[in-house]
Amino acid sequence: MKFPSIILVLIFAISAHAATFTVTRTDDRNTTCDSGVDCSLKEAVIAANAVATDDELIFPQICL
Repeated sequence: MKFPSIILVLIFAISAHAATFTVTRTDDRNTTCDSGVDCSLKEAVIAANAVATDDELIFPQICL
């Protein structure tokens, strides 16, 4: 019976959503990303790669 497994897959597919990480620092530290508050590019990439969703990185004008 494959019906319960299909429902389980659909539940997981619906619950997965992309995250947005805002880079706020130009230096490189090795801590966790607090998006929009205290997050380097490296920390944002590591956080985005930690899950299998299509995440977005935002670079405010101050970081460019």
